[in-house]
Amino acid sequence: MPKNQGNPLKKELMGLGKERAQHVADGLGEGERPPGAYAVGKDRTTDKIYYGDSGPETGHEQAVMDAMPEESQRKEINDRPPGVCAEPRMFTNAIQDGADPKNIDLVTVNTKGGQIQDVRELQDMGSRIRRRGPYRMNGTPERRALQELRDALPESATFEVNPLDVEESCQRYTEDGYEVTDQLREFLETYGELTLVLKFQNVEVELTTSVERTLESTHATPRNVRIFSKELGQPVLLVGTVFVTEEAVLLAENGDVLFAGDAGYQRIANGFQDAIRALATGDWDRTFF
Repeated sequence: MPKNQGNPLKKELMGLGKERAQHVADGLGEGERPPGAYAVGKDRTTDKIYYGDSGPETGHEQAVMDAMPEESQRKEINDRPPGVCAEPRMFTNAIQDGADPKNIDLVTVNTKGGQIQDVRELQDMGSRIRRRGPYRMNGTPERRALQELRDALPESATFEVNPLDVEESCQRYTEDGYEVTDQLREFLETYGELTLVLKFQNVEVELTTSVERTLESTHATPRNVRIFSKELGQPVLLVGTVFVTEEAVLLAENGDVLFAGDAGYQRIANGFQDAIRALATGDWDRTFF
């Protein structure tokens, strides 16, 4: 797919989510508050569309409740009742209509102050819901890591996760001349196809681990990565791109996350989650070396 070309399914569901938000807003009485989020799902086997608005936590299918992460089920952690999010309502509606959750593609549109603030695409969420027995959404390391990262970010951040095919992503790296190591595969499984827009001191910073955008970014060549590794004294992986200047996001063998560009290197933090938190708060050393 050409760079920056949109995902037609995502655009369709985003459009339906925005229409749903507007429809609900138009029907509100004076003083009534709209839901904070609207989930739209499409069954890829039947093309049926399902909606869910954030709101009452009652009436969900038990399989959906069982699949919710612990932080969503415990009010003392989340400071709100379990099941109030839009996604459980959408999946409940789909299951009650006879749909299989694993066939559902999902987009959630979050609203803040009446404006569309954030769009999440979580294609694989439905695969974590089973009709019988508990099977939590955060039952795998990659989902748990993304949920933990999202929870740690400020409300002003935009958080988007796009569909991920790890084998296809590894193939793209191989075709472009990069070595696919166990560390790279683990990173892709955990944080692949993630795009963040962080706001700090009225400045927006975009970081993405989209394989397509990463491998097409300014500094993305195997030769550059070999040079980075030699200058830094340890193997590094190209795992993303950041800023409008398309600096390379590097993951070092020791877990350090660094930015690399024409001006040199900047160490952000050890560990990707800590690096994103540091970037969101501005608490990182901007010194180039």
